[in-house]
Amino acid sequence: MQHWPDWESGKERMKAWWAGEDIGRPVVYMTAASGKDAQWPTMPNTGRGRWLDAEFRVAALEATVRANVYLAEGYPYEYPFPMFPSGWIGGKVGFSYDTVWDEPVVEDWDAYEPVFDRGCEMWRESEMWRETVRLVDAMAGAAEGRWIVAMMTIGAPFDIMVALRGPGRLCMDLYDHRERLAVMREKIVAMWPTWYEEIDKVIKAYGQVGSSSWLNLWSPGKMYTLQEDVAGLVGPKDFVEMMLPSVRAMGSWLDNNVFHLDGPSAVVHMKALLATEEVGGIQWVPGAGQRRCAEWPELLRHVSGAGKKMQIEASAEDLMRLVEIVPYQQLAVSLWGMPSREEGEAFLHELEAKCREVRVEGLPGLGEAYEGEEWQTKETRKRSVVPDEMR
Repeated sequence: MQHWPDWESGKERMKAWWAGEDIGRPVVYMTAASGKDAQWPTMPNTGRGRWLDAEFRVAALEATVRANVYLAEGYPYEYPFPMFPSGWIGGKVGFSYDTVWDEPVVEDWDAYEPVFDRGCEMWRESEMWRETVRLVDAMAGAAEGRWIVAMMTIGAPFDIMVALRGPGRLCMDLYDHRERLAVMREKIVAMWPTWYEEIDKVIKAYGQVGSSSWLNLWSPGKMYTLQEDVAGLVGPKDFVEMMLPSVRAMGSWLDNNVFHLDGPSAVVHMKALLATEEVGGIQWVPGAGQRRCAEWPELLRHVSGAGKKMQIEASAEDLMRLVEIVPYQQLAVSLWGMPSREEGEAFLHELEAKCREVRVEGLPGLGEAYEGEEWQTKETRKRSVVPDEMR
C-alpha cells in the first residue's frame, strides 16, 4: 500500500509480538512525513458536526493518510471519538469543537435502573447508537484497504456511570450506594460484549481483518484498551473490590488487551493490575505536566518484571535508552512524526542493531517498592502494595 508499505509483514510481526515471540526489536508504530499536499477539509460550523459529520470525518482521515507514511508496525486508523455509551442508555451527550462531554442525568440509582433496563432492550434505537453505527459504517465503507477502522472507546462500567452521575457524586456513592453500583456494574459488563460485537460486525462487513482500539496496537483477534479513568479518584480497596471485577471480565473475553493507566494518581492501582492474569499489559500515560513516559524507569521495570507487555509514547532518542531499561520483547512504542521515510527506516536499522547488543536483567518482583520515584512518598508507597487476597 502506498502510505503503509510494510503492513503485510507488519501484521505478521504483530501476531508474533502478541504471542510473546521475539521480533528483534520493540513493536514500533511509526509515522513519517510524506511530503504530499494534505488538502484538509473545511471544518463543519458546529461542534456537533465536528464529531458527527461522517463526510468531514472521512475527508479528514484521507488528508491524514496523504500527509503521512506509516512504517514498521504503523498503520492509518480512525474510530468514532469520543465515546457515546452513556447516550445509548439514557444519558445526554454535549458537543463542542474541542471535545464531547456527558451531562449527568441520574438522581437516584433505584429510579434509574428501570430506565437502564429499558435501554438495554432498546439501545439500538437511541440516537447516539444510530450515530455511532453511521460513523463506523462510513469510515469502514470508505476505507477500501486505505486504513483500519478501530474499535471506539466503549468505556468501562464506572466510566459510564461517571458520565451518568458525575464524578463527585459517584465517589460518594461508593460509600452510600455501594451495592447499587455493583448491580449496575454487572449490568454494563453483561452488555459490553454485545456492544463490541455489534460495532465489530459493521467493520468486518467491509472485509477488514483483525482489530485495533483507539490505542494503535493491531491484533489478529479481538483487541481493546481496558480502562477505568475514574480509578485515579479512588483508593486501592475500592478499585480492587469495585472496579477490578469488570476489568477481569472484559479482559477474559478479549483476545488481547492492555490497560490504560492514566496519570500518577492511578499508579497506586498498578500492582493490583500487574497481579491480574486477565490484564495483558499496561499503557502508561504520565499525564499533563509530568515527565515523559521514558523517564519512569522504575515503573516500567516493574511492569516488565511482572511479565506484562507495555505501550508508551517515546522519541527516537528515548526509545534507544528504553531498550537498555526494559526487555524490548515486551515493549510497544508510538513514535510520531519522523522527518522522512528514509530517516525512519535508518532509525529502525539502528534500533535493531542496538537490540542485538543489550540484555536487561535484575527486574524487580511484584512485592518490591517503587524506590526512587518522586510520586512515591512514604504515605503513597504503603498504599501501592498488592492486596493480600491477590498474592
